[in-house]
Amino acid sequence: MEVLGIWDYVVLVANGKKVRADAGESRDILKLCDFKTVAELYAQRANVRVLMWSETITKITDDAHFLDIERALDAAVAQKKFKGFEEIAHIDYNKHQFIYNDRDDDAIIYDFLEVDDFINIQQKTRENLKNRVKKAVEQLDAQTAESLQNSWYYQGFLTEKQKTKTLDEQKKIIFKKLQNAHNKQILKLAKKLEEVRLAPRFVSAVVSVEWKRSATWGKNPRATAKITTENGTTVLTGSAVSGCGFHKLSETVARVLNESASVLQVLFNKFEKALMSDERATLRAVLGYGSGYELPEFEGGCGMSTIRSIFEVCGFQFEEVASGSNFNVFEVRPKC
Repeated sequence: MEVLGIWDYVVLVANGKKVRADAGESRDILKLCDFKTVAELYAQRANVRVLMWSETITKITDDAHFLDIERALDAAVAQKKFKGFEEIAHIDYNKHQFIYNDRDDDAIIYDFLEVDDFINIQQKTRENLKNRVKKAVEQLDAQTAESLQNSWYYQGFLTEKQKTKTLDEQKKIIFKKLQNAHNKQILKLAKKLEEVRLAPRFVSAVVSVEWKRSATWGKNPRATAKITTENGTTVLTGSAVSGCGFHKLSETVARVLNESASVLQVLFNKFEKALMSDERATLRAVLGYGSGYELPEFEGGCGMSTIRSIFEVCGFQFEEVASGSNFNVFEVRPKC
């Protein structure tokens, strides 16, 4: 989680008191050093802030200069007035995420609180998100006034009043909105991780699909899944699928299967085990085509063969056990 540059002066404040202050290569500041383990800190729900002295320490490196900063820092912590310090990160435990508030050199990292399981999936997802955000920022930085003005994508982030601002001001506004969008994505991913981790073990499933005629789109399917786990049986009803130009049956089946955290746990376990052996493993290489992007899931519209193949890789059979002009029934069960 390296977010700090060289010769930045950084302080970690937890529960209203200074935990550690450091200058130089300060990546270890986020190890939250007065706790024996990160889990212990998480359990205590400490209010953690990471502050950086806004002055770049590259020319003045004498001890007296550092002592002046220390005194200013101690006073700031005591009075809870951090003028002269920039908050570059805080940890939001309720939302399960680290939030980094500014850019430092070329490093922008969004992180979410680790859960006990799927450590390798978390690391893989974290790296993917880091690279995606870094690329997005590089593309934004490369925009000229003309290219920004002619881009429907970037203009969509700005109000009419904001479009009259300077190029740098517009970029700051867009960056903030990109940051907020990624924060929301992190919340969604973290929520899914916790949900899947806590789900009861999957045993079997029966997915029933009913087709109803639409005047506009022909027949539209809606799937219902009876999911059996070690804790009992749950019935999930998916949304109706309309439109054309894609495989509607696999779309509705994928949607309802993705509603079950117990079903997804099967995919997560398979991918986690693969990453333990090879950190470079990808979802497609492990689970096959149609197995998701950030986290394992069933992609809709890819055909029933993709769903069948993913289940087979995970040790389950997926078979159509009944069908008619207006219905289909599929069964998922462990391989004999």
